[in-house]
Amino acid sequence: LKDVNDRYGHLFGDAVLAIIGKRMREVLRGSDLKCRYSGEQFLVLLPGAGVDEAHTLADALRDAVVERLVDGLPVTVSFGVAATGGGPFDGEVLLAEADAALYVAKERGRDRVVVVAEPSGGAGLQHDLDVTAESAALVVASVEPHAMEAVGRERPLEDLVRAEGATVLVI
Repeated sequence: LKDVNDRYGHLFGDAVLAIIGKRMREVLRGSDLKCRYSGEQFLVLLPGAGVDEAHTLADALRDAVVERLVDGLPVTVSFGVAATGGGPFDGEVLLAEADAALYVAKERGRDRVVVVAEPSGGAGLQHDLDVTAESAALVVASVEPHAMEAVGRERPLEDLVRAEGATVLVI
């Protein structure tokens, strides 16, 4: 995202993230919770989902993002997936596991989904973030716009955002 911000400006970088967020919302279930986590990263909490369902959903999210350029800009997304086995879990541990899987995805060439091989899901750990659920999965996504490969950015930012139906909030 830094290359996009440097080349086209931070407002365009934020617009790219808003558009990617909108595309992700179109795939997610009504019970799923998505938020921007850090820079170009999103977190998606999938209540009631096991690891297989989370992997399938992460693949669908990746497809929804990469299938269309954002104003001539190719975008890929890498995903890390971790899941609980049910019962109490520690959100910090689950996040650390999903984040570690994300870094493996990036090391393997990006634009892929990596699932934690042996997730602990923080089972048995007791912290303030404990949540009881039948099962849950956490997906960490890292958006990777490719500024140097842009076909040509001709539309004004407002037209781009309007055309994609996204919202950018500038404070």
